[in-house]
Amino acid sequence: MLLNSIIKIQRENIFPVEKFMKTIFCVTLSGNKLVNFSTIQDLIKVAPDEIMLIDMNAIRKGRPNFSFYQKISRFFTLHVLSLIDRIDDLVDTLIVGSSSVVISPRVNEKKLRDMLEITANIIMPYTSLPSSRFYSDHGGEYFLTNVLIPFKFKLAYYYGPGDPGEKYVKLVEFPLGPFDLALGG
Repeated sequence: MLLNSIIKIQRENIFPVEKFMKTIFCVTLSGNKLVNFSTIQDLIKVAPDEIMLIDMNAIRKGRPNFSFYQKISRFFTLHVLSLIDRIDDLVDTLIVGSSSVVISPRVNEKKLRDMLEITANIIMPYTSLPSSRFYSDHGGEYFLTNVLIPFKFKLAYYYGPGDPGEKYVKLVEFPLGPFDLALGG
């Protein structure tokens, strides 16, 4: 038994097992159409079981597409980036099948506290705005970022270069930049 353990350790040192960062594929929704795919069936063929849906109408016009969220959530674990700032939109997004929701970084402290009382399944875009620190200090656990987070968090959805570590999930094909996120819907 000891010999097997030694051989295993030696093999691991000779042939190290590379750790790959977990990834989630991003899918952009504009109106009622997927930007990077013709149909949901095309997406099902290539995407794994978890996606980040970026709803451009919700981001630009404040109109989340709840019916599409419900339709696509039958096939995937769904995270919705909508940058919403209304509690009713947060609740509706979760009710129709999203596992988590990326909210606006410009949500005021009272509303953010109320949202955190409703659910822990909120993702906050990490910015230099005080809301990021407030969110973390009041139990928020999930961030969307392209840089390392300097304070307590459970998991960060990462769209920056490289592999920042085990508490980060890499977003593949992320279409937005930090400026877009800072605008906050």
